[in-house]
Amino acid sequence: MAQTPVWIQIETRPSLLEIEDRARAYSAKLPNINAFSLGSGWYVIAMGPFSEEIADAQRRDLQSRLAIPGDSFVTSGSSYGPQIWPSNLQSGSGVETATLAPQSGTGRTQRRIITEPLKDLSAQTDLEEETLEQARLTESQLSMPEKKNLQTALKSEGYYTSVIDGLFGQGTRSSMQAWQEDNGFEATGVLTSQQRQELLAQYNAVLEDLDLRLMTDLEAGISLKMPMGLVEFERYAPPLAHFKAKDDSAAAIYLISQAGDSKALRAIYKALGSTEIIPENGPRRLYDDSFTIRGEDRAIISFAQAELVEGSIKGFVLVWPAQQKSQQKRLLREMRQSFGVLSGALDPDLGRAYAKMPDQVYGLDTKKPIFVRSGIYVSNQGHVLTDALDLSQCGRMTLEDSFDAKILATDISGNVALLQPQTMLSPIAVAKFSRRAAGFGDPLLLAGHSFEGRLGGASVTAAKIEDLKGLGGEENKLRLSLEALPGDAGGPLLDRSGAVAGLLLATRPGARSLPDKTHHAFKAEPLKELLFNAGLIADTKLSSEPLLDIQITRAARPLAALVSCWPP
Repeated sequence: MAQTPVWIQIETRPSLLEIEDRARAYSAKLPNINAFSLGSGWYVIAMGPFSEEIADAQRRDLQSRLAIPGDSFVTSGSSYGPQIWPSNLQSGSGVETATLAPQSGTGRTQRRIITEPLKDLSAQTDLEEETLEQARLTESQLSMPEKKNLQTALKSEGYYTSVIDGLFGQGTRSSMQAWQEDNGFEATGVLTSQQRQELLAQYNAVLEDLDLRLMTDLEAGISLKMPMGLVEFERYAPPLAHFKAKDDSAAAIYLISQAGDSKALRAIYKALGSTEIIPENGPRRLYDDSFTIRGEDRAIISFAQAELVEGSIKGFVLVWPAQQKSQQKRLLREMRQSFGVLSGALDPDLGRAYAKMPDQVYGLDTKKPIFVRSGIYVSNQGHVLTDALDLSQCGRMTLEDSFDAKILATDISGNVALLQPQTMLSPIAVAKFSRRAAGFGDPLLLAGHSFEGRLGGASVTAAKIEDLKGLGGEENKLRLSLEALPGDAGGPLLDRSGAVAGLLLATRPGARSLPDKTHHAFKAEPLKELLFNAGLIADTKLSSEPLLDIQITRAARPLAALVSCWPP
C-alpha cells in the first residue's frame, strides 16, 4: 500500500515576501523546497513530500549538517493551505493572484499581488446559553487582545469611554451592563460567549460587503488588509501602487514604497500634500523617520502614513467618501493594525510605461488654484500688498505656495489688499517707496509672476506712464503702456531709482475692452497710506542717480511675491 506522504517542516514566518526569500535561499542548497500558507498571515517552508521513513532520515541528516534548524520536524502537512512557492498556486484555494503583464521598457514581468480571504467578520455560530458562572469562566479564558477588542467594540458603540487596557474594571463592567440592557439581555456586567459574539458582530457590521482581505504586494513589499470588494489594482506609478474604486465612488488606496532616506521621506510628504487626494483641512505631522497626514473636505476623508524602515520608505494612503466616516474609521483601524513591511521597494522603472503629465505627481493630479497673481513684499515679517480683486472667492490663500495668509486690511477703494502670513516668512527683500510722485512719461519696470509660478521666479517687463490718472479720472491710479499677463497683477512697478512707484491692477470685470498694452496701476501714495492705517511704516527711498536696467531688475525680482487663491 502506498504510504501517505509527509513533509519536513523547516520554519514559519509572518511575511509572504520573507518566506519566498527564505524558500529561494533554501532551494539554492536543498531539493524539494516548498512554501505554503497557514492562514491568518502566516507561512511555512517545508521540504518534501517523502515517505515517513525517508523524511525522518532526511531530517536527522540535515540537522546533523546544520542545513536546517534543529527544531525542524516531520508533519503530515494537514494544516498546510495553498502552495505559494514555487509559484504553482492551487486553484480554488481562496488565494488569488494577479500576475501582471510586462510594462514597456521594464523587460520583465511584475511579481504577484496576492490576496487571502479573512475570517468572515459577520459570521455567527450557534452557542449554547451560558449561566453567569459559565460566562465568567469563558471570559477568564480570553486573551488580552480579545479583551481589548471587546473594549474597543463597546467604545465604538458608545458604551465605554475609558482607556483600552484589557482590564475589566468598574468602567468596563458598567458599559457591559448598559449594552446588555439596550440589547435585551440580563444586565449582569459579564458578557456570555453569545453576547460577546453579537457585540463584535455589531462592531464589524460596518465592514460588511467590503470583502476585507489580507493583500500582499510583492513589488511594493507591503502586506495589509484591503477592501478588495471595493478597490482593485490599477497600476504602479512609483513610489505609489494605485488601487482604484471598482465603481464610481471616491474610494482609493495607494501603497507607498521607495528606497530612500529622511530627505526622500520629506519629498514624498510634500508631494502628497500637493495632490488632490489630500484635502487641506486636517493635522499633519512630519518627523525624521515618519509622517502622518489627515485631510477632510465635503467629498473625501484621507489618511496617509509612511515610515523609514531599513533604508526603505513604506506606508499607505486611504481615501474614502466623506459620507461614510464611520466605515472609514473602522477600515483605517484594520489597515493600520495589519500593516506589515516586507523587504524590497518599488522599482522606479515600473512607472515608465505611463506618460508623465505636467500637472501630476506620482500619477496623481495636483491641486490647482483658482488663480495666481503677484504681490509686493512690504515688511520683514512677510506682509504682502496685492490686487484685492476676487480674493473673496478664496477658501485659503498662500504665499510662495507654502505659507498660508489672510487679509489684514484693504484700501478704502477696495482695489488693494494687505496680506499677512500665518507662519513666519522672511522675504529676501522688502519694497522701498519713492518720495517723489511719478511723472508723465516716466519709464518703469514691472516685476511679476507672468506665468503663474511655473518659471520659479518673477519676470521683469518694461512699462511707461501714459497718464497720471485712470481712464475714469481716478486720482489714485496711473495709466500705463505695458505688455502684461494676468499673473502680473499685484506686482511692483519700480522707477529709475529702484523704488516702488505703483502696484499693477488686474482688469476689472465689466470694464470696457482696452487696447492690449493699456493697464492701470495703483499709485505709491495710497499704498503707503494703507500700510500706515494697518500699523506698518512704509520704507521710503530718496531720489538718487538713475540705476541701470540690470540693477533695477535685480532689485525688482525678489520683491514680487507669488499669491495663490485656492478653492474653499
